[in-house]
Amino acid sequence: MPTLAHVMVLMAAYTDTTPKRELLFGQVPPTPGDDPLEDLSGQPPTAGDCPPCVVLTGGNQAGSTACAPCAIARTWKQLNGGSYAEGCANAMAIALGEGVYPPQPLKYITDYGGTWAGPKSPTDNTASGPPISKAEFITQTSVFDLNQPAYDQQITLGPWQTLTAELHVTDPQYRAKEAIGYVQSCCASNVVSPDIDVPIAGKCSKAADCPNEENGQCPVNPNNNDYPISTIFKSPLEPPLTWCGCMLGHSATTGYSGRCSQNMEDFYTQYMELAQAICDF
Repeated sequence: MPTLAHVMVLMAAYTDTTPKRELLFGQVPPTPGDDPLEDLSGQPPTAGDCPPCVVLTGGNQAGSTACAPCAIARTWKQLNGGSYAEGCANAMAIALGEGVYPPQPLKYITDYGGTWAGPKSPTDNTASGPPISKAEFITQTSVFDLNQPAYDQQITLGPWQTLTAELHVTDPQYRAKEAIGYVQSCCASNVVSPDIDVPIAGKCSKAADCPNEENGQCPVNPNNNDYPISTIFKSPLEPPLTWCGCMLGHSATTGYSGRCSQNMEDFYTQYMELAQAICDF
């Protein structure tokens, strides 16, 4: 997650807090059944079905659009004709650490021994429901609010908690593109792919050129070279999408800060089994 100083500079440029236009799903009309916002059947999902995104009716984000983990993963896999699909598990592991509500899903998913309170209902993500199974979690529509605010009040919203200029979106594809563009700009080569056709609010001025190896230290921190950053996972993509962030024992600057803010080396990698199950659904 970017630093507060970085965010304050951007806030000066984005003082209008009026919700922006609602975005259509994708640039090309999806075929029936491919849009997670479209419910063709009118029936509740059965095993193997991923439910459409919903409008939250309860909790402090009532009125925002939320999606099930399977819908977020499906959106990721469909981006740019599937060119990012092999990186789905890495992307979902970041999202599970950053943008789920209630947070810390392993603590309320019974398959992992969870006993904490889960989301209240499919349209209310308040942590007042019973623990849920992994299968229930994967299709639970309330857990990924596309406009989920950051706990520290920074302008980092949605599943990946990536710095944004759009305070209200209804399309999961928009948030996925923001995340990809940010990682390409700040963790990788500083070259944002042409298919990432949304503003990258946290775009970096130079490349970090993070190595494509887990915990590999990046030669440069684009925002503050006094604070080292490293690659979180090895990427199966070409060119690699090297998600990065602060190293254990250091401070949050560029990238995703869970490892240092929570003092957990495996803060994101602990979710890989669940992330892969979501991507395989």
